[in-house]
Amino acid sequence: MKVLVVGATGTVGRAVVQALKAHGTSVIAASRTPEVHVFPQGVSGVRFDYDDDGSVATAMAGADRCFVVAPPGLRDQARRWANTFAAAARAGVQHAVVMTAMGATEDTPHGQGEARLRESGLPWTVLRPRFFAQNFITYSGESIRRDHAFYYPAGAGRTAYIDVRDIAEVAATVLANPSVHIGKGYDLTGPAELSMHDVAASLSAAVGRPIQYVDPGGEGYKRALLDSGAPADIATMFTHLYDVVVRQGWAGGTTEDVAQVLGRPATAFDDFVRAHVDAWR
Repeated sequence: MKVLVVGATGTVGRAVVQALKAHGTSVIAASRTPEVHVFPQGVSGVRFDYDDDGSVATAMAGADRCFVVAPPGLRDQARRWANTFAAAARAGVQHAVVMTAMGATEDTPHGQGEARLRESGLPWTVLRPRFFAQNFITYSGESIRRDHAFYYPAGAGRTAYIDVRDIAEVAATVLANPSVHIGKGYDLTGPAELSMHDVAASLSAAVGRPIQYVDPGGEGYKRALLDSGAPADIATMFTHLYDVVVRQGWAGGTTEDVAQVLGRPATAFDDFVRAHVDAWR
């Protein structure tokens, strides 16, 4: 069995590759530029570009099952999702595990992706994670090291951050035995809701110095994103996620779906922080 991992050089994709290898699965790592990446031993690379239908078809032709993440950006998402799933169906892919986002509605790009998946005829499983715990490394690591602070317009809003390694292990478990997961959607959260102040306290305890949460407000946060070079649509989306979705309490709640699939609880945020403490030192 060969599993194609789309987005294999991203935060989730890298973790999925590692989890599949741990399961003894043969992995094909799909990337827009596989030639510039070094993949783990035994993992082959293949070119995959959502905007190049030929590359999508070629990559899918070598796979028995696949893990698919959202196309980059917000442009023309529904068409790119549909083309990918159609290519997988034509290639005879036996099962697709697709990652969208928890709470995505039908009028959002992720919701449209799920609709295209259902229409494709592929056997599928959808993973819908909450905010990644790793975001505090990927997006906030530099400011935590430099300023001893991180910045989001989330107020006192709470959410259950999930360790990406849990997402990857769920994906690998489903891909290893897909028959019991066909047509199911899993909402993946950490085990407890946390505010940004809770996050700051956890980080402070682990790194041994005070780490502050600073709320710059929605406009200040969006302006900082634009000044850093983020496209306007991406800056608007991320500002909405924190200044509305989290701040207003719409990202609250926890699920037991990680435990249902893995037979163990989701990773606690404090455990995630202790495992990655060197990222903030």
